[in-house]
Amino acid sequence: MTLPIYLESYFYINLYDKQIQVKFTKLDKYHRIIGTIWINKENINLKMVENGFAWHFKKYSSSPVFAKAEKRAKSMKKGLWGQNNATAPWKFRHQNH
Repeated sequence: MTLPIYLESYFYINLYDKQIQVKFTKLDKYHRIIGTIWINKENINLKMVENGFAWHFKKYSSSPVFAKAEKRAKSMKKGLWGQNNATAPWKFRHQNH
């Protein structure tokens, strides 16, 4: 049995008993924190993209490192890229409002 991608992502990133650091960048228009999550000097934002558990939102990030990580995850069908119906969160919200 395969877990839904959100559960796979949750178990992958399970932060319990780990000290995290968030490098604050800014607040978005909805007052949400935009930043980078670090655990033991490891960029968790990047790890999530590399493993197919997060999207590289090119509208707000032109990072070639994140673009390459997403492209590789797609080619290897990791995480959400292994699903037939993967829909970007911003498209899902637009379609369901």
